[in-house]
This record gives sequence, structure tokens and C-alpha cells, in this order.
Amino acid sequence: MNEGVGWIIFKAGRELDQKVRAALLLGLVEYINGPEAPTSGDELTFFITREVMREFAPRLLLVNFWDMDIAHWGSYSLYLQAITKTDRLCGMLWDEVQSNPNYRGKTTVLMLPELGRDGDVNAANGFLNHRSGDPSCRNVWLLALGAGVPKGETERIVQHVDVAATAAELLAFQCKSTGRPLKELSL
Repeated sequence: MNEGVGWIIFKAGRELDQKVRAALLLGLVEYINGPEAPTSGDELTFFITREVMREFAPRLLLVNFWDMDIAHWGSYSLYLQAITKTDRLCGMLWDEVQSNPNYRGKTTVLMLPELGRDGDVNAANGFLNHRSGDPSCRNVWLLALGAGVPKGETERIVQHVDVAATAAELLAFQCKSTGRPLKELSL
């Protein structure tokens, strides 16, 4: 499976390319033995992502931190801990971008949650779920950092399809999407 970036993930079937395997293994070893004292799957995701960035420097990388989905367990304190951890990992990911010459000064990072949470605590279990379809499930924040991102804030409705259209424009490829690129990012 050629990913179009000069390296192959799978040679045949489920046989990993040796270079990819070595990068993933190094990320796993750092996760287990590193000084950061990892405690979650999201931290493993960070270590693997960092190794892939260092070894392959892909032009596009999607990182999915999912520990916040612990909200489904119903523990608000665990949900807040997961949010805090994700915030820390996003900061560490940005630090990696800034320290890597392949990315520093020419990379735009878009961070946003996958989805919002139910808004009506009494009718839809509040923070536990994201299935009511009310606006709070679709209203999320977006943090944009890096090349082409002016300082400041903007308050406007941004949909997930807009983020896809923005990424396509940043990478200069066609995207069949109903989304509108975020012109605030100086594209």
C-alpha cells in the first residue's frame, strides 16, 4: 500500500514495511520506557505520531486523541482529566512541530474535537453523549496554529466540512466538499 509520500506501509497483506515497523516500534518503546510516564492510549498515539513525524515527515497527518470519550462512563472528573491530558498532548505535538526542521515555519496545525456533547443535561444525558443532534453536538472549537495563521480570535460558525476544505486548499488539492475554506487563515 503506497501512501504517495515515498514510503510503503504494507508490503503485502499485513506485512509491515521494515522502516515503518522500526518507527512504530521506537514510538512504542519510548511510550513504555520514556520519562513522560505514559498512562493512556492517547499518550501512545502521541509517541507513535512523533516517531512518524521524525522519520517520514508526511505532508498531511491526522491525529485522533480519543480518551475524552470516557465521558460515556458518566464520570465528569474523568472527563475533565481527559480534556487536560489532551490539552497537554496537543501542546507537546505543537512543540514537536516547532522543533522539527521539516515542519517549523511552514506547517499549519488545525486542532478540533471530533464532536460536541449533548447540551441538555436532563433530556439527553448532558456530557455523557453526543447523539441528540442538537446544535451543541455540532458546535465545537477550532484552534489553528502555524504558517499562515494570524494572531487573534474569530467567532463564526465553522463546520467540520470547512476544515476538510481548508486542509485541501492548504495542500493545494481538489476536495469535493460542501465546505468553505477558512479564509481567516491567509490561504
